[in-house]
Amino acid sequence: MISLAPLERSQDHTVAHIAPFPDQILFVGTVEEIFREPPDRFDLHQILMETAPGETTPVGVFKIDRHYHISFPVAPAGEIGMRALIIDSRVQGKGVGTAAMRALAPYLAPLYPQASFVYLTVNFRNLGALSVYAKAGFENTGDTWPHGAAGPQAVMRHPLRSPTPAEPT
Repeated sequence: MISLAPLERSQDHTVAHIAPFPDQILFVGTVEEIFREPPDRFDLHQILMETAPGETTPVGVFKIDRHYHISFPVAPAGEIGMRALIIDSRVQGKGVGTAAMRALAPYLAPLYPQASFVYLTVNFRNLGALSVYAKAGFENTGDTWPHGAAGPQAVMRHPLRSPTPAEPT
């Protein structure tokens, strides 16, 4: 069972063990880098895996950029962006990323009621991440972000709420 939860900056020691595979650092960075982000713009979150009934262990982290459009003008003002998703290398390939991304919209919607979508960019060479996001319901917007540290990136988004049925006319 996978769940998502806020990550307080004082909890850095609880997620310090999380590390991607070395070749993924170029795409996602490190946990230490996530904690250096300014709290006035970025909220930190953790991915928890149930290890025993009632017990969970952090197996991933990500940050939500409340002002995503400033760095990524492909997203409208007011929308949020997910950045630096890191899944610990020891649990990759076990469905953790897909389960976490499927839980993302219901988790984020009440925390960010002003936003309609969560956006992200993912490097075109990061085939594993592209697959996970697609399986979890992210749609490719058709835009390309050409300024990624590791090269061009696809712009994807996921609605935070189900569409409201149209009023009968």
